[in-house]
Amino acid sequence: MAADRTSRLPMAISMTRSATCGVALALSVWCESSVSVNEANAQEPFLHGALIRLTVGGTPNQVVVELASNEILQSRIQTVGIPPTRLFLDLPNIVPEVPEVTEVNLGAVQRVRVALNRSHPPVTRVVVDLDNATTYALEQGPTPHELRITVEADTSQSPRDIDKYSAWFSRVTQNLVHLLEQTAEMHLDGVSREIDNQRIQLEWDVLQQDLRNINPPLTLKPVHALLMTAGSIGRASAGTAENHFVATDVQSAVAGATMLVLQAKQIAASQLIDGLEVP
Repeated sequence: MAADRTSRLPMAISMTRSATCGVALALSVWCESSVSVNEANAQEPFLHGALIRLTVGGTPNQVVVELASNEILQSRIQTVGIPPTRLFLDLPNIVPEVPEVTEVNLGAVQRVRVALNRSHPPVTRVVVDLDNATTYALEQGPTPHELRITVEADTSQSPRDIDKYSAWFSRVTQNLVHLLEQTAEMHLDGVSREIDNQRIQLEWDVLQQDLRNINPPLTLKPVHALLMTAGSIGRASAGTAENHFVATDVQSAVAGATMLVLQAKQIAASQLIDGLEVP
C-alpha cells in the first residue's frame, strides 16, 4: 500500500503544478486587460476637442458668426420653421467652452445659443435665433479648426410688399377653394354640363395667369409654390370633366389640392396680415 501511495505522488505534484500555472496565466491575462482598460480610460479625455471661441460681427445686412476649436470642425446647417426661425448645427466630439447665450440683436440675428446636446460621445449644438427673413451659408474658416456662419437679411422685399401680397393671397386662396368646389360638383350628378365646364375652365386659366404674374416675397415662396401646385391640379381636374369614368379620381385630386391651399394658409398666417383667416 505504501508503494502505491508513493507511485501516485509525482502525478499529484504534476497536476498541482499545472493548476498553479493555469491560475498564474489567467492572472497575467487579467492584469494585461486591466492595464489596457486603464490606459484607454486615461486617454478618454483626449478623444474630444472643445469649442473655445465664438465671435459675432458684421453689419445689419450681413452678420457673421465665427466658431473656433482646438480640433477639426465639420458640420452642416439645419433649420427650424418655414421660413427658418432658427439655424442650428451639431459639432461631433466637441464640448462647449464658450458662453451658453450670446445676445446679438444685429440684422436678422437675435442671439446665438450653445449647449452640450449629447455627452457620450459629446456633441455640441450651436443655435442661431432669427427674427427676420434671411439667407444663410456655412463655410470653412481660415483653418480646418474654424467654421463661419453668414446670415444676410433679405432687403429685396419691403413691409409694403408683404402687405400687398397679403391682400393678393387672401383673394386668390378664396378663389382657389371656390373653383375647387365647383370642379368637384361637376361630377356629382354624372351629367355633362358643357356651358359650366367651359366657364370653369376659363376661370382656371385666369387664376393660373394670376398665380404666375405675382412675385411673392422670398420667405413666402414655399407658400406660393403650394398655391401653384393646387392650381395646376384644379385646372387638370376641370379638363377631365367630360369623362365620367374618372369621377372618383377627380374628387380625390380636388380634395388633395384643397389640402394644399389650407396648408399654405397655415404656413403664411405668421407672416401675413392679422385679418387672414386660418382654418
